[in-house]
Amino acid sequence: MSGSTGFLKILVTGLIMGMAEVVPGISGGTVAFISGYYERLLTALSRIRFDLVRRLLQQGPLNVWQHLDGTFLMVLFGSMVVSVIAFAGLIKTALAEQPIMMWSFFFGRRVGKEGR
Repeated sequence: MSGSTGFLKILVTGLIMGMAEVVPGISGGTVAFISGYYERLLTALSRIRFDLVRRLLQQGPLNVWQHLDGTFLMVLFGSMVVSVIAFAGLIKTALAEQPIMMWSFFFGRRVGKEGR
């Protein structure tokens, strides 16, 4: 996969994960799993530990950035934040204007999960 294609896929995945986090009953983690980034995300997050300070001092910021898969995390979480901010307004408006339909959707999502 080329660099720009990979970057775009991470960006879109982050946007979808952000939208999923705003909707009750849907998990951004599920989106990460479906898109194939779940394991990479867990690996990158598991590398955030106290010994990073020592690594930073000994090996420098570039090494730490690469060790953390910093570009991946920055693009993914950055696009998630943008998506949450943008999509939360839509959900709020939909809840205000169509509360029965929206809450029925959310309730149906929960019942569907519980019935499995």
